Amino acid sequence: MHVIAGCNIMYNQGLTFPPVYSYLYEMQPLVTYTVVGFKYIFPFLTCEQIYCLLSAICGALFIVESVNFVYRITSFRKIYILLSLFLIPESFAISMYPNSAIFAAVFFVCALNRLLDEKFYVAMVLMVIAPLYRIDILIVYPVVFFIFLFQRKSVKESITRSVFLAVLILLFVTIGYWGLRANPLTALTGYNGMNETHSFASQVKFAVFTFYTILNFVFVPMGLVVLFREKKFGIMGIALIPIILIHFMFRYTGCAPKHYLYLIPFVSLISVYAMRWIYERVKGKPVLKYGIVSIVVLFLCLGIRIDFPDSPWRNVLDSDAKLGPYVQFCRENYTKYHVSIGVGAGQLIPTLDEYMLLSGNLFYPFTAVQRKNLRHDLN
Repeated sequence: MHVIAGCNIMYNQGLTFPPVYSYLYEMQPLVTYTVVGFKYIFPFLTCEQIYCLLSAICGALFIVESVNFVYRITSFRKIYILLSLFLIPESFAISMYPNSAIFAAVFFVCALNRLLDEKFYVAMVLMVIAPLYRIDILIVYPVVFFIFLFQRKSVKESITRSVFLAVLILLFVTIGYWGLRANPLTALTGYNGMNETHSFASQVKFAVFTFYTILNFVFVPMGLVVLFREKKFGIMGIALIPIILIHFMFRYTGCAPKHYLYLIPFVSLISVYAMRWIYERVKGKPVLKYGIVSIVVLFLCLGIRIDFPDSPWRNVLDSDAKLGPYVQFCRENYTKYHVSIGVGAGQLIPTLDEYMLLSGNLFYPFTAVQRKNLRHDLN
């Protein structure tokens, strides 16, 4: 909300570089000017409405471009790729609230698709714009080297193109930050400082778990095994390098699933190989096929909730921990946790930026809307 407040001030008082007021401006300077720019075009909308609308549009474009990216690499059916994305809750959760990460992510994945089209300079422009929205997107840029290798370019040519692209990107991003009067080194050193102090280390495990979910903790290792057996080492490089770099970057600071947003197309790239392998094994075996489909549907629709004996205020029906549509089927009273099973949003797992679900992820959008309405009523 600090970004929106800064946008309102700038719209009312005029453009300034840097803004009079903002939030983490040093790492996401272009967001403020984008929102204010659209405010001049659509003055009947509030800055908050514009920011939310742009985040939702970018979220939809991100899904489309991610599907296209994975399809270009694998040639698998797009419906399976879309399903693999849907099994990563952050792929649609990121559109439910205003944030700068989705702006950077959509420009980045568009750039990857333009690289696959051999449109080198168009990709470069997109990869210059992305860090102006959020500087941490740069951490996954080394993947372009493996994109060049995938296009059957020699190692020497891939290195040459990658270095040339990196120099151009760093040059123009530096000019962009200078023009916007922002210093990205402040943000990068801040990340390093938080990693050294382990400021958010206790939250990382919750963010990682809710980003991948139980299904992808199965699909990702399985997909890597399939890729290794099929000797698709180039695709493994494309998928694994960003994942390794992001998890290293946020090893003690990745306190919310959105910190892993940039990994979505690469996790999908791995998981679709697992899904294809499973499909080939169950084809012609209706019992197995419908059994696996049932497991996925149950994971998406079935909600499992527990009580917290040490936090009794979280166990009442109007608690934040009970948000989301939920129709209870059964509840056990033999343990102090009182596990219940039903259809709807499962157990809410709090991260520092958002609530995510342990199960019943199909109902996440309803949970997010209910939480927003609750916070609005409290304010």
